[in-house]
Amino acid sequence: MFLFGQKRQRHSRTHSVRGPESGWDWIWNRLSDRSSMGRLGLCLFAVLMMLVVIPSWWIPFPYREGQHVSNGVAASIDFEVVDERQTFLLRETAAAAAPLVLENDPTQLDSLPGRFQSALTRIAQTEKLVELEDDIRKSFGLITEIPEAKEGYRTPEERFEALKKSVAAEGQITPEARISELQGDLADFLVPLRKSGIISQRTVREQSIDFDSELLILTVDRAESEGEVPTENEGVPLDEKTNLIGVRLPDQLGVAGVAGSTWSRYPITFQDIRPLVEYWLLEQQPATLRFSAEKTSEAKAAAVAAIEPQTDNYVEGDSLVPPNSILNADDIALLSAEYDVRKRQATWSDLSVRIAVVFVLLASLAVLNGFYLYRNEPNVVKSVSRLTVYLVAIVAAVALGRLLSFDPWRAELIPLVATAMVFAIAYNQVFAALTGFTLCLVVTLATTMQLSQFVVLMTTTATAVLPLSRVSSRTTLIKSGFLAGLAFLLTSLGVNVLESQDIGDLFTDSEMLKQSLKGAAWCLFAGYFVAGSLPFIESTFGVITDISLLEMSDP
Repeated sequence: MFLFGQKRQRHSRTHSVRGPESGWDWIWNRLSDRSSMGRLGLCLFAVLMMLVVIPSWWIPFPYREGQHVSNGVAASIDFEVVDERQTFLLRETAAAAAPLVLENDPTQLDSLPGRFQSALTRIAQTEKLVELEDDIRKSFGLITEIPEAKEGYRTPEERFEALKKSVAAEGQITPEARISELQGDLADFLVPLRKSGIISQRTVREQSIDFDSELLILTVDRAESEGEVPTENEGVPLDEKTNLIGVRLPDQLGVAGVAGSTWSRYPITFQDIRPLVEYWLLEQQPATLRFSAEKTSEAKAAAVAAIEPQTDNYVEGDSLVPPNSILNADDIALLSAEYDVRKRQATWSDLSVRIAVVFVLLASLAVLNGFYLYRNEPNVVKSVSRLTVYLVAIVAAVALGRLLSFDPWRAELIPLVATAMVFAIAYNQVFAALTGFTLCLVVTLATTMQLSQFVVLMTTTATAVLPLSRVSSRTTLIKSGFLAGLAFLLTSLGVNVLESQDIGDLFTDSEMLKQSLKGAAWCLFAGYFVAGSLPFIESTFGVITDISLLEMSDP
């Protein structure tokens, strides 16, 4: 046997045969893979972020200004809404009717009795009218004749004699005593004027006060303003409301005035010179009332605050918007009020159920997109960075689309069209169309929840993707935006005609045409935006377009 060398060991040709991997085994293997779990966690986090940016717990407000409502809108709950216009009118009326506040400072009259005494003393010392000083003659009307005056007081001489007689000595009463009595009578005569206050013609003119104006008189608390403590029964009197007649000196000196009605209780010597006393007071032009802009503003604010908001009550079933109407700003305000009440009445169980339903819908869309990526774009699924960029773009597009969908922008097309065009450039048209489908569905769910909006958005997004099989120039992107805008214009007009069932709306509904043209303009803007952002798109997604190849080949 040694001639044949060492005996070789025979190897067994048997192998273990394993059956095909079952679905559960595939799932278990993926769950055991940390890398797969990390990517799955990213997708779950994106879905949760989508729940926040929608937001999923509220029913979206489905109405927009200029929207055509074929069947009208009826109230789904009982609610009340503030009638802003009626409330505004009532408050404006209350503010206009609020009194002007005038501060009364009676101390402005303190010097009048002393000046009156000085003038009478000088008259008592003067024998002839011509010897009297001009200022005293003017203050008593001793310069010219006054035809409308009471008989015996018309000429300067008659008036001078009446004054001389009132201060002349009689028996044991000296001129000084007479003057002192007249001074006391004048001080007493001024008491009601001190309380009511006297307004100047300048204040009347500056504040445009007329006889219908209501005035609120506030008496200045002299002791309080000087830092003193008022004694009992002193201080600020009760505020009084009056009108111009009650504070204008000529009216106050009239027969029915606060001062003129008191003449009968004064001595005959004082009554005899009544025309002269009144003339002298008018010449002094005393004014105790000062307009207070601050307190007037406070009074107007108080009058406005006293007006309760006026409300209109609606019960379930009431018509809020009639059929075949175009929603205007007032309609949107009314529908928003009902929407806010519905939000406040929502219970935690209602919110939880809606969140769960939206989560299931988003998860279904995530599975659909994930299956396509796994089968056709494995590089996106296997790369954490690429998957992150994809998910961030999706969430950002939905968030921006919802924010831009409200009036007056109505620009949800910009992020949708731009995102679809970006994915068409970075990957392919099928991938972009599927992503656009997902975005349009989620944005519709987050805004109006109307099939017509989804049809318009999906048609526009698909049209934007079609020309982008190759990007040979930036003009291609601009043309793509233009075609998308044209598709939006035609589709939105067509959908509106189908909803209203009146082709005449194409020519009569200016708001519909305006919104359609605005959407077309946003699509064109999206094309320009993507064209300008092309270098950033290439660096972010790691792709090279035909434009870059041409630029690199250009010597």
